[in-house]
Amino acid sequence: SSGINAEWPLRPGEHMCGCAVGLVSAFKDCNGNITKSDIFELAGAISVPELGGKTVKDFADDILNKIDFETIESVVRMLMEHLCGPNSDGRGKCYSYFYDTASTLMQWFAYSANQKLSGSILGIGDAPETCAKFDIGGFAELSEFIEIVNKVKSELCVKECKDVYEDVLMGCCMGNMVLDKELEGNITKLAKNFETVVHSLGMADFKMDEYIQYYDSTLELVRDPKCDNDVTFEIKECTGEEGSGSNDGKKTGGKGNKNKGGKKKGGGKKKGKGKK
Repeated sequence: SSGINAEWPLRPGEHMCGCAVGLVSAFKDCNGNITKSDIFELAGAISVPELGGKTVKDFADDILNKIDFETIESVVRMLMEHLCGPNSDGRGKCYSYFYDTASTLMQWFAYSANQKLSGSILGIGDAPETCAKFDIGGFAELSEFIEIVNKVKSELCVKECKDVYEDVLMGCCMGNMVLDKELEGNITKLAKNFETVVHSLGMADFKMDEYIQYYDSTLELVRDPKCDNDVTFEIKECTGEEGSGSNDGKKTGGKGNKNKGGKKKGGGKKKGKGKK
């Protein structure tokens, strides 16, 4: 209706929370009827040599039967529970936290690339501006995943930036995601199922093991970077109740984010060694 179309641009998060699981569930429930559609009635009986001699309909049935729709539905349901749950570090839902975190990281990336900023640096509060500046050129020179992990650790494990990174990157909404072992297991299960489906398409050499290892290593990095110095991080899950902080998805009274807008460029810079 026109009412829905008018509301959609204004509240995409609410629509996602209200519709995503139902949409996936509906697709799962009608899965058995997909190949009964008119297009398969017209072309389904054609035998194609490239499909191993199977008809289009039989090939499509074979692929669809291999897709683990139950796990897909479970993953979407768990993701929506986390994204649509209350952010106990600040006002609003967790999807607002991730939006704000993504916006902050994009600005930090631009700042690290020496682009001129039109306003203040997001998220750093009273911390040195160097907390928003990273050696992005150094990442481009790395080829091994372990080298990238070690480089991320060296960028994060900075004492004067610890509170900033804990607030921006490791809020309770992030904790909900990365500490959920059931979600981790289902995503891994889905990755292996994807491998099975790809094998059915004739790509027998395709393996997901390496990508699953990258996923596990990334989760461990966020859960605990295991700094080589005395810097430690703490990540927790949300309490289930909305916080009373500012509506920027950051911790109430966070050490690194006391000022929502961060620090103004060209004035009031905190002096210090910053990141090495």
